Amino acid sequence: MVCFECESKAHHAHHVVPKVLGGTKTILLCSICHAKIHGDHLLRTSELTKAGMKKARDAGFYVSGRAPFGYEVIDGRLRKSEREQKIIAEMVQMKNKKFSALTISKVIEAKHGIKISISSIRRAIIRARNEIITE
Repeated sequence: MVCFECESKAHHAHHVVPKVLGGTKTILLCSICHAKIHGDHLLRTSELTKAGMKKARDAGFYVSGRAPFGYEVIDGRLRKSEREQKIIAEMVQMKNKKFSALTISKVIEAKHGIKISISSIRRAIIRARNEIITE
């Protein structure tokens, strides 16, 4: 396989029309020619990545990496984890009883064998309280 432009060995399949914009056909390019296409004056890979992530989010897909505690990613979509939601309910009850996040962390680890950071506990409690308010 040779580069479409310079005929050296090709390593990249480049979408002529960016995939995120509906392109389906590719041409073979070497690394140097492919880098020339994605230079400062033309389309940037980061812009295409952002557009692709926005398109996926708009279609209902979760594209933000690891799911927050209390959720899981199933078929690309964020879904509540029944088990972790029960643990979050326990955390909210403990917080309502004025337990510190550190104490909650220790209780959850002892009771459920789950190590969870203090910041994750705080975020989960805030998220749970916000869901109660908006329901």
